[in-house]
Amino acid sequence: MTLKDALTYFGSPIKLCIVLGASHQSLYYWRKRGALPELQQYKLQVFTEGKLKIDKRFEIKKDVLDYTFYTTTRKRKKCEKNQ
Repeated sequence: MTLKDALTYFGSPIKLCIVLGASHQSLYYWRKRGALPELQQYKLQVFTEGKLKIDKRFEIKKDVLDYTFYTTTRKRKKCEKNQ
């Protein structure tokens, strides 16, 4: 996925930053760099339940994936509860 895909899905940079737990500065840096880091892409894939997909060129270690899946799933449930 590209940063543009993520921004289109969430509708605003602020919502994207909240979901990722990232700062506006990070978002600016990713935009300047032209890509989302692979771990952030994975978080978005889990959060959107597969509607946004991670680029296939990235390979992340399993222990990082397990922890990220756990924390992102908890954050998604919390967001759903607040709506």
